[in-house]
Amino acid sequence: MSFASLVQTMDRALQSRLGGVTFTYETRDGEITTGIAGMFDEVYELQEPGQSSVEVVGPVLWARLEDLPVHPDDDDPTIYAIAPADGVVTETTVAANRYRVRERQTDGPQGETIRLLLHRADDGEG
Repeated sequence: MSFASLVQTMDRALQSRLGGVTFTYETRDGEITTGIAGMFDEVYELQEPGQSSVEVVGPVLWARLEDLPVHPDDDDPTIYAIAPADGVVTETTVAANRYRVRERQTDGPQGETIRLLLHRADDGEG
């Protein structure tokens, strides 16, 4: 098994253990892909290596690039219908919110995952 395959297997296992979500990705051309697996944090805190301060950057979604219909660097997607992967809806479910991508950061040893820093689409920014 290749290293990339091992990383993919580990990512999938972590998503299921740490409360992964499914979401809908709508491209700027209106193509809709549902049921994409990822990890979501409504109030993501970023701490840069070597820094003592923490910056709250807002909602963030992590996904594997191979799961997305198009690379977000080549698109201006809307993300919505975020729900727990287990289907159990709680009061913290953010399924009703629509998000736009404000920043994209590839991650992983070979850039196979992406961190999408989001903002609510109804904030007047998208």
